[in-house]
Amino acid sequence: MGLDRELEADVFEELDAEHQIELVRSRTDAEAARLLATMAPDDAADLIVELDQDHRLPVLQLLPGAQQRKIRTLLNYNPETAGGLMSPDFLCLAESTPISNVLEAVRSSTAPPEALAVVFARGDDGRVTGSASVVRLIQAAPTGTLGSVVRPNPAHVHPDWDLHAVTRKMTDFNLTVAPVMDEQHRMVGVITVDDVLEMLLPTGWRRDFGMTSVDD
Repeated sequence: MGLDRELEADVFEELDAEHQIELVRSRTDAEAARLLATMAPDDAADLIVELDQDHRLPVLQLLPGAQQRKIRTLLNYNPETAGGLMSPDFLCLAESTPISNVLEAVRSSTAPPEALAVVFARGDDGRVTGSASVVRLIQAAPTGTLGSVVRPNPAHVHPDWDLHAVTRKMTDFNLTVAPVMDEQHRMVGVITVDDVLEMLLPTGWRRDFGMTSVDD
């Protein structure tokens, strides 16, 4: 049974969004929750809104607590705003963190790999003070601090910005990872360039152009 569930989760992950929705809708609440539990919170949130109204809450309540809280937060936003697009998983560490510790945090983080391409620094007040690519961190002396290598005042977006505003900001500043900040400049999430591209591409593009897994 365990192997069957692992295989189903692997296959599910490779499906395009349309077929993922069909599969989740065809499952019981418990089975749907088990599949969604394998996904990143932002992707799981996108699927939950596609469920019938009377199934959304039962499925949500069956998810692990930490993931459930993240998904509930994301569901508060319009799906086509920065808040709806963002992932709540990222690394934002104190400026005083030694670079060796920052790299260890990257290695042990469960955030999506694309979100870990950039690490953010925060001051004592919790406000974001800068950002540094993982490449820059690897090249820096391990005894230095995160605050000593970050670029100050990183370009950012706010949760209520629409897709076009997010796209313009990421294009203008050549961002692969855009921090989403609240009015106090505290981070609430990140948007990666693949999230934006997926929203901009026509519906069904992944399926029509062979983005699903196939045997060579």
